Amino acid sequence: MTTTDCAEPNARETAARAAGRREGANSRRVALGRILDDNLGTNCMNTLKSNGCDRFARCQGVLEDDALATDSVASLPFTVKRAMKQCCLSEGEASARKQLQRGYTTPYVVSKNPRMSAIYELIDRLGETTTTVLIEGETGTGKEHIARAVHESAQARTGPMVAVSCAAVPEPLLESELFGHEKGSFTSAAGLRKGRFELADGGTLFLDEVGDIPMLMQAKLLRVLQERCFERVGGSESIAVDVRVVAATNRCLLAMVRNGTFREDLYYRLNVIKLDLPPLRQRQEDIPLLAVHFATKFARPNQPPKSLSPECMELLLRYCWPGNIRELENVIERVCISTPRDLVQTDDLPVEVVLSVKRGGHGSIDWSRPLPEVMDQVADRIERRYLRRALQRSQGNVGRCAKLCGLSRRCLSAKLAKYKFNKKKFKEIVRFGPPAAAS
Repeated sequence: MTTTDCAEPNARETAARAAGRREGANSRRVALGRILDDNLGTNCMNTLKSNGCDRFARCQGVLEDDALATDSVASLPFTVKRAMKQCCLSEGEASARKQLQRGYTTPYVVSKNPRMSAIYELIDRLGETTTTVLIEGETGTGKEHIARAVHESAQARTGPMVAVSCAAVPEPLLESELFGHEKGSFTSAAGLRKGRFELADGGTLFLDEVGDIPMLMQAKLLRVLQERCFERVGGSESIAVDVRVVAATNRCLLAMVRNGTFREDLYYRLNVIKLDLPPLRQRQEDIPLLAVHFATKFARPNQPPKSLSPECMELLLRYCWPGNIRELENVIERVCISTPRDLVQTDDLPVEVVLSVKRGGHGSIDWSRPLPEVMDQVADRIERRYLRRALQRSQGNVGRCAKLCGLSRRCLSAKLAKYKFNKKKFKEIVRFGPPAAAS
């Protein structure tokens, strides 16, 4: 047998395999066409078309590619659903970039959350006043950035913003740090030193971690807030200052007052305008905005910022972020440095983030918060998830959803208003059933 004779059977076998692949691809195309031609598929594609031709075209392309790669015709309904999800998540990042350009950002804060919008409006109204502001929020929620925004809201005031971390200064030195000291007032006082209150005259003094101030120092701080004057350590001259005090803490000062670890009169003196910053887990709509913002911030010089894959973005949305915005910023910075590709995948994310989501965990415990507060937060999270699933199953029908949850319509409506669910969005969700059994 010659070499040509050996090659002919191999060529015929290769041609047969190619024909088989073409026939399989054609059958999958036919099945895909049937899925898209039935009522569910028609509704799906009409929804995509109504939201823009680009999304429809991209989804069709993903469907075509996945249909050819799918081994089982029975799994095509799930392929359609996955393609829709990928296109919507990919669109989410592009939408986040457009929203950043449209102005969902200030020089210091990036957000489109309604609670944060209310905080921005209140900051704008502070204007030229010297009203004391108290900022409460978990670690990493951006309290110093909000304090900076408060300072910048008073454009006519020419003084600087001076920050001091009350937790970082040893107790014996805190009085000198805040009010300054005279020469020779204590052993190491070699000369006169101005304190932070004096340095912030005409501007803003930011007292970070004000809950860590010792009780004795709290009484002296109260007097300064009341009279707007003080004496340096070792001095007798009263110094008047025109300064706005912005205090911040990651603790609940009211709970500390009840426990006797924080002065009640000082609490009410600080709590003139209170800004409660929500944690990042309650601002999920901000996660794509912040991720794109940080990816742009940490982009290498003369290179475009890295993009996040749909699967990566979904994982970021599902993670609880116990470290809040600071943790998200660190994660994005890490992947921007360590990922050689332009598109960040889930494998590029830190292991602890991926494992926490896969385990269904919610990050580490925040020991600075009391157990009842943590329990309320967990209950709210479970209730929100339960209601979302119930709305999906009932396709936004309040009556069916109430029956499914075992609640009255009035009670369900109150809960939907609490979590700001939009029933109309759930009426547009297309649900695919399980694949038909092979005959």
